[in-house]
Amino acid sequence: MKVDATLIGSIIGARQPGSPEALLSTPQSPMAKAPSSLHETLHTNNGVVAVHKWFQAQATPVSGQSCSSPLQGSGGVRALMECDFCPLMKRLTDLPDHEIYELMDILDLEDVGGVLLKEFYLILALLSAMDRLQRLEVLYLHAKDMYDLLAGERYQLGWQGLRLWGLILGVKDSVLWETRVGLEVPLGPSLTFEDFQLLLYAVVRGEGVGALPASKTTSSDLPKQSSGNKMCRLQ
Repeated sequence: MKVDATLIGSIIGARQPGSPEALLSTPQSPMAKAPSSLHETLHTNNGVVAVHKWFQAQATPVSGQSCSSPLQGSGGVRALMECDFCPLMKRLTDLPDHEIYELMDILDLEDVGGVLLKEFYLILALLSAMDRLQRLEVLYLHAKDMYDLLAGERYQLGWQGLRLWGLILGVKDSVLWETRVGLEVPLGPSLTFEDFQLLLYAVVRGEGVGALPASKTTSSDLPKQSSGNKMCRLQ
């Protein structure tokens, strides 16, 4: 899947070295290490603030809705509605229209007809991961959020939602399916978070069918899941 890195950079506030914006940016300590990628920039305080500002400027207030997430701030719930989110995803990626609408349906966790800030941040995190190591780190930070989005009544941890996450992570349907079968990972309500995490780690590491014997790999091989979304911890 192709991703427009320049557009992501404009959303998360990434500046190219030597640009006029970089010259005007906040001075950093000489000892401070500047983020070297979109992935790193997104997971800094400055990156989180930039996404929040962009989202607040582009999103639409959702009347009559409440949200438990502190990310929305005191201005009430805002969402990127379908008419905004889908064209944006068409610019950000080369996903076909039906996959984009499917993605929006998954991300609309609060049933507001749009995508809230936490879920928007998640999709940016997935898209900004440009190589295998970055994708593994994204899974470490956000796998629980990805699992929870598929665990509701609408998707019930079925194949359609799982394959869409795989597509965004750069995994072919056939590899994901065959690895799932090889690892004996179930679909539906019996799919645990540990098995979900195990499967995604396996395919992102490039150790799909034929390279990852199910008998030699267990969920204990994975790093412990960090608690909550990175964005929540930065507030």
